[in-house]
Amino acid sequence: MHVGMRMQYVVLINLAAVFVILLVFEGPVRLLRLGSHILNTQPLAERVHTEYDEELGWINLPNLYIEDMYGPGIYLTTNSQRYRNVNDFRLAVPDGKFRMICSGDSFTLGYGVNDDQTWCHLLTSMDNRVETVNLGQGGYGVDQAYLWYKRNENKLEHDIHIFAFITQDFSRMESDTFTGYGKPYLLIMDGAIVQQNKPVSKRSYYAPWLTKTLRQLGELKTVRLLDNVAERLGRHNDTSLNANHSNTRQDVVTMIFSELQL
Repeated sequence: MHVGMRMQYVVLINLAAVFVILLVFEGPVRLLRLGSHILNTQPLAERVHTEYDEELGWINLPNLYIEDMYGPGIYLTTNSQRYRNVNDFRLAVPDGKFRMICSGDSFTLGYGVNDDQTWCHLLTSMDNRVETVNLGQGGYGVDQAYLWYKRNENKLEHDIHIFAFITQDFSRMESDTFTGYGKPYLLIMDGAIVQQNKPVSKRSYYAPWLTKTLRQLGELKTVRLLDNVAERLGRHNDTSLNANHSNTRQDVVTMIFSELQL
């Protein structure tokens, strides 16, 4: 048998074996449902108004207005600085104003509501002297929100920084991907916060449908089983960690909020 034909035969045998394993573990009904879900799932809302960023993973596009972003008449606006604000901001706080910066995930961004209905903007209704800057971003973990704030910290003088979060924002810190898209990963090394996975992988942005498909496949029990095996083998063989470097979420969060208090 020709070498090329033999290789094709081996590949086909392996594909058939994988298919049989999937059927055994998952069952044909679940696989059909998964396939239907993959074909019918809408793209992530964030893909509409963001672009790739090598440090943060993704970030708002500048100077954007989407009239029906979240439904008829529910619009989203970004300024030239990529914040969810209509106007741009100068470095100095305007005379007579009290500037607040809002950091967080989609709840801060205002997923599903108009610009003037985000909680960050609603703070301005409490007092006409209040000026708010919305640095919220859908899908961000505490790590990304922190890095996005640090990037803008010296560009915007401000009186208060409000850092809003939910439980999932801490869970997102434990991975270098979110729903298939690359993101930063923070460690403490020699007493300082150090970003890993930089530049963030851009592969997921080249083929969004494939990214969505792989994310759905990750829900299969078979894939989870293989992931668990690979993770255990990785832990067993990983000897790169040392005493000068901390990888616990609690340590990183503690240092993040300690730095923000300074």
